Amino acid sequence: PRSDIDIYRARTLRGRLAEIRNDHQQIMKQVESLLPQLTLLTTNNQKADDPQELAARKQIKPKPKYDPQTGKWVVMNWDGSIAGSTQPNDGRSFDSIGNNNNNETHA
Repeated sequence: PRSDIDIYRARTLRGRLAEIRNDHQQIMKQVESLLPQLTLLTTNNQKADDPQELAARKQIKPKPKYDPQTGKWVVMNWDGSIAGSTQPNDGRSFDSIGNNNNNETHA
């Protein structure tokens, strides 16, 4: 026997740990049994997606372009605005890199 360990406290803590483990197992069994019901509830409440929305989702997404003004990669939204920009049209170009029409970049 060691004098630095409280045997009675260790026994009490081990018993409490066993109780917690058993409670956890019971709760997990309840959760697992209720998950199929939850899945049915959530799938029944979802409406069928609109065909136009599905077509819009399946379209090819625009690739980000590097914006030298802000030093960030930006994406043009479907309405022509720039994602993350507060101004609707701030004169940024989204041409490909080979079609540079900025005279400032040609040094």
